[in-house]
Amino acid sequence: MAIRRMAFPPPANEPSGDVWKLLLCLKKYRPELLIATADVPPTGLTVVRRLDPDSTVLSQNLEKICAEFIPGKYEDIAANKADQLNRIDNHWEQIERLFPEHQKPGIFARWLGRNRK
Repeated sequence: MAIRRMAFPPPANEPSGDVWKLLLCLKKYRPELLIATADVPPTGLTVVRRLDPDSTVLSQNLEKICAEFIPGKYEDIAANKADQLNRIDNHWEQIERLFPEHQKPGIFARWLGRNRK
């Protein structure tokens, strides 16, 4: 499936599945989470932070969540997609801020083969 997506990515501004619905669900039912979607090809990359493995909010509301989000259409969020999906630009400086525990001087820069001073 991944190879097929690489060879035939979805058209620009088209979803590749229903993962976007999960983001809307998490924003509503788990507002304490930090969610950011980097605008990277072909379909974006979402980072979810502040996870609590002991949380039962989603499992306790599963039927309600399914009834609310499964019928959703991508067109419903098209006008406000960037805000709905917590979009950030595809710039390393923005993405790096999502991982403050790794912001020791140069750690990611060295990993990427860059030099920082």
